[in-house]
Parts: sequence; structure tokens; C-alpha cells
Amino acid sequence: MSEPMSKRAKIEDPSGDLPESAKAILKEIDDIQSQLDTLSEKASEEIIKVEQKYNLQRKPHMEKRSKLIKDLPNFWPTVFLNHPQIANLINELEEKALESLTSVEVEESEDIKSGYKHLDDDEAESGLTFFQWLCTELEPGVDDIAEVIKDDIWPNPLQYFLVSEMEDLTDDDLDEADDDDDLEEVDEDYEA
Repeated sequence: MSEPMSKRAKIEDPSGDLPESAKAILKEIDDIQSQLDTLSEKASEEIIKVEQKYNLQRKPHMEKRSKLIKDLPNFWPTVFLNHPQIANLINELEEKALESLTSVEVEESEDIKSGYKHLDDDEAESGLTFFQWLCTELEPGVDDIAEVIKDDIWPNPLQYFLVSEMEDLTDDDLDEADDDDDLEEVDEDYEA
């Protein structure tokens, strides 16, 4: 999202070396950029309204999904351990503690621009384990873990839960499936 007009730097010619015609062109470009910034801000406001509308419509579905997930053993621990970015943050002790996790909630704020409740400029994210991250407040712009959970895991956790189901298929199972496909092709050729 672009900066509001008041925060945008005005183009100035500190050396005064530019000809008047170039200064006039730069002024006109600056005026057009101001108009573009205004339109971008309006577009952002409209996008936020649409996102808020659909967040409200998704909420009952998310609540129903959460109730169903509670009946699946180890759903959330499996999801986090199967996610490539989050799994790297979880140590053995945390993995054991995650076994008790039965519910995860991501609450969308009415003001989508406000970020999340993790807010602290003094903390750095690198090197944190998953539980250390939970206990640390980070600035929204640097909180990659929160972004992954909010934008990747929360919308469709099932994809990460089912990764383990897909891994249960051994290479032999996959080879047998390929062999069966080859046999079907041979049978089709023979019938022709």
C-alpha cells in the first residue's frame, strides 16, 4: 500500500541544476503521483471493506471447523509438525508439549490494518523456538511466524494434517501403482 500524500517525499531540486522545463515536468509527474496515491488509498479502503465482509461470512464455517477438529486426535500438533517452516522451530520438548494442543484460533480484527497482538520493536525473531515465539511479542511487520499461521495454516490446516497420510504411502506403493498403470497400457495395446 502506498504512503499517504502527507508522508510522501516531495521532489525537490536541491542543486537547482535542472532546466525550468524539466522542473515543470517533475512537478506535473509529482501531481499525477499524488492523484495515483489518492486512488491507491481509496482502493485499499475498498479492499478492506470486502475482506471484512467475507471474514464475517467465513466466521461460522471456521467455528464449525474448529469444533470438528477438536474430535481429531493430534490434529494441531500434526499440522504444525508437518508445516515446513513451523516444524523447524519446534524442539523435542515443545513437540511433546504440543501433544496437548487441541485448539487454535486466529481472530481477525475489525481493523485489518491494525496487525496482531504481537507488538514489540526490541525483539528479533531469528533463533526463536516455537514456544519462545508464543511468549514473545513481535512487531507485525517482522512476525513471519504469525504471518505463516494466519495466511497459510489457518485458512486450510487440513492440507498439513494430511501430509502424514500421503507420506504413509511408501515408495513400493507408488511403484506398484505405476506398474498397474503400465499393465493397463499394455492391455489396451493388446486389445487394439
